[in-house]
Amino acid sequence: MTVNVFGVIGISLGAAIAILAVVLNKRAEKKKRLLDERYQTINNRAKGIAWNVTAVLIWTGWALTMFIDGITWVFFLFMVMHMIHVGVYGFTRFQLEEKY
Repeated sequence: MTVNVFGVIGISLGAAIAILAVVLNKRAEKKKRLLDERYQTINNRAKGIAWNVTAVLIWTGWALTMFIDGITWVFFLFMVMHMIHVGVYGFTRFQLEEKY
């Protein structure tokens, strides 16, 4: 397998620009005082809905892969994605319970 140097440079540059955009956007939001309780409530609800949708999509993909393709590497890929998804949720849940 050969590595395309321009592809690696493009992905790295794109990730750096995305991170810079997020940092600059957060700075601008803080200056305009947009990060209040209302924003946090809306953001937390949106993240919760996104988490539920992602879980359903992973389960659907997992089931479709098992029925169509059988137990192959794609099945295990969905399994690992699900384990990471639920593991991160559990870890952050316990961390936040201790904090609050």
